[in-house]
Amino acid sequence: MSEDITHELALEITQLREQVRSVARNVEEIKTSVGLIARLERTLAELAIHGQNASKEINSIWTRIDEGKKERTQLDARITTTNAAIEAIVNKGRGALWVASIMMGLLQATIVGAVGWAALRIIDSDKAIATQQHRIERLERQSERGTPQPLS
Repeated sequence: MSEDITHELALEITQLREQVRSVARNVEEIKTSVGLIARLERTLAELAIHGQNASKEINSIWTRIDEGKKERTQLDARITTTNAAIEAIVNKGRGALWVASIMMGLLQATIVGAVGWAALRIIDSDKAIATQQHRIERLERQSERGTPQPLS
């Protein structure tokens, strides 16, 4: 029996050694797995930080986009106002040009009429002077001859 007990003890020790080796291998695998999990946790933490930074940057970009839209809306309003003012000035200029054209036409017509009137008066005056001159000459001839004749 003592041999059986020794043999059983030897078997149990062998089994225990095998179990200890198996546990040691499992512990190594667990260490490796824990190391991988720790690296994954660090990577996830870094990714979370990068994600937060990216989220902040995206929010900042959206804020700038919104500000840009507001500025563009304001600029569009200013452009519209300026365009309306320019159009009003152009319309006033067109109206002034039409009025000036009409006034110049009237002035030209007045000047042409005045020149025509003056020319007619000068022509009439020349005719009257010529008629008077002719009468004077006739009277002078009559007075030289001594016979008065009726004026016609």
